[in-house]
Amino acid sequence: MGRFEGRAAREWSQPLTFDCGKGFWKMCEDLDGNLFIGEYAGGYNDTCAFIWRSRDAGTTWDKCYNGTERHVHFVACDPYSGKLYAAVGDGAARAGILRSEDAGDTWDVIHWGDLFAQPISIVFTPTHRVFGSDFGMLWPWNSVYRSDDDADFIDQLILAGSENTFPWAMSINEQGTIFAGTITRDDGGDRPAIYMSYDGGAFWCKAKDLGLIPDPWRGVTWISNFDSAGYAYYHNSYAFETYRFNGDFPLDVPEAVEETPRLSAPNPNPFASGTRMEFSVPDLTECVRVAIYDLRGRHVRTVVEGTFEGGTHPVSWDGRDERGRPVSSGVYFARLEVGSETSGQKLLLVK
Repeated sequence: MGRFEGRAAREWSQPLTFDCGKGFWKMCEDLDGNLFIGEYAGGYNDTCAFIWRSRDAGTTWDKCYNGTERHVHFVACDPYSGKLYAAVGDGAARAGILRSEDAGDTWDVIHWGDLFAQPISIVFTPTHRVFGSDFGMLWPWNSVYRSDDDADFIDQLILAGSENTFPWAMSINEQGTIFAGTITRDDGGDRPAIYMSYDGGAFWCKAKDLGLIPDPWRGVTWISNFDSAGYAYYHNSYAFETYRFNGDFPLDVPEAVEETPRLSAPNPNPFASGTRMEFSVPDLTECVRVAIYDLRGRHVRTVVEGTFEGGTHPVSWDGRDERGRPVSSGVYFARLEVGSETSGQKLLLVK
């Protein structure tokens, strides 16, 4: 890892080295100038990843978190509260989010295992609203989540990935517009894109289509913060090119927002015996499907399938599986599929 001083990275100092034998991912700086970076163990199955901290601009480093996980996917500082957040995992469906309020001296687990597969990015707002993206081998985790209370309770699935892409990079501008970039899965052969939302994630539109990418794990691998001039940058890892944007994407709410198929929030939620939602499609659509999945991504029931006129349509679920048997209490996901477009909601069944 190298270091440079000034605004242009023309000259790099002696590389900063660590005796760890692993890689690093996503450095951050807190409000007091401390630097944090997480290790990524990759294929080192018998090793654990640490969070490292530097209090002197990277000259010396100490370990401030020593867990049992193989990866630290990010360390991030909330610029409004000063709190630190870190995502840790082991490459399977065992992952969580940590938070530190004392510059990394101690870390508290605020979410673990039951919701996430691999948290991968996080952005913050002045109103304590937090957005994060997550990826995994099963559909419900390929999503963007939202929390309205500093990530204490993450309660809504707001942008679902497809079978072959999932959200990876995120950014937010001063106006509160959220950007989420997707990449291909391990099979490749899909169309990664950048999506944007003007209303806290209730509606999303496709702002940039990167085109068909045949290779796996390629697409929008990062989106930068916005600078004072209103520009941000994103990297297309398939083309190995970085782009600057603001005027390339619509800055006013586009008509496409209303044309995107969507599934409304369930009501009631939590529920004991049944819940209702609404889904909307822009015009006559032959292949419309709404299905229920459990927390592990297993299909529970298809509640809607067929052809529908453009507009809004009701849909309900009575808490039963495909054979009419009551399912157990827990977290479920409703997914609307309209061609390659998807929209999802999280359901909580409590008996």
